[in-house]
Amino acid sequence: MLACSFVPDELLSAADAIMFASPATTGGMLVASRLFKLCRWHKAACLIPFSSQLEGYIDTFVITFTQQEIIIINTAIGLATLAFLVVAFRHFFAHGK
Repeated sequence: MLACSFVPDELLSAADAIMFASPATTGGMLVASRLFKLCRWHKAACLIPFSSQLEGYIDTFVITFTQQEIIIINTAIGLATLAFLVVAFRHFFAHGK
């Protein structure tokens, strides 16, 4: 996380506990998305939190990333999430204007 050097550990732990979505939750949401025949946007939104978890699992169990690599990966995930939010907003709210 980019804010690790600026934010107290207690606040980081609280944010991590609140924003954590387990792989089981992600899988359950994807199954529900298929069951309820939801759109591709819902599936993409379900996979966004999983991308950072995947990076954490690879870093822990497969290969250890350097600090620079983690910053690059987290920045890319953040930019992709921001791009998704902008495109989704345009699609759902500003499409007809």
